[in-house]
Amino acid sequence: MSRLLNRIVANMRAEAMLAVLRLLPLVSRRRDVLGVRTYLALTDTNQFATVRNQLDLAIRLIAQFDPPRFARIARDLKGILVYPFSPRPRAQYIRSFGYCELSTSTLLGDDFVSAACMIVHEATHARLRRVRAHEAEQRLRVERACIAQEIAFLERLPHMSSRVESAQDMLKSLNAEDYTDAALWADYLSEWRAAAATATRRVAARDSRQSTSE
Repeated sequence: MSRLLNRIVANMRAEAMLAVLRLLPLVSRRRDVLGVRTYLALTDTNQFATVRNQLDLAIRLIAQFDPPRFARIARDLKGILVYPFSPRPRAQYIRSFGYCELSTSTLLGDDFVSAACMIVHEATHARLRRVRAHEAEQRLRVERACIAQEIAFLERLPHMSSRVESAQDMLKSLNAEDYTDAALWADYLSEWRAAAATATRRVAARDSRQSTSE
């Protein structure tokens, strides 16, 4: 009974989050890159040029070295949406939303290869969207398939042996316990609290600068 109740509560929260997410593409800066729609919903306009350029490089990397995969990504995803849902480099795909979501921090450095791998990973989730994964073991199998596709992509790139080995180690370390309802919900809450704390610090810093200038 408690398990059913937890799922109901989680579904209600997920629906509330999706209602907000569906508005983001409408208020974001839209740009098509080789036929892939990108949406940048950034709270800091100073980050726009860096995020846009790194995202462009990631998309073009996939198109250049793995054209068949790129064609599938363009078909399977509604687009790529970038917004600050996590203070850490993070990506996710929600089946009922249909976008590859990247946290802003994913694209603030110069590691566009990692961003490309995240896109490949989430696009694999999109391709497997009809696979119902309600149990931890099912989710684990899907996650393994996604990381396997990351590895297949990396193997097409030059000088990526160390990254391939790291991805292979990650694949071996996956554990079903990390994909239970409780574990996923704890991870979501942790990310939400971290993102909220980061936003609060930014607002406080901005207010401090404004009061100093006055």
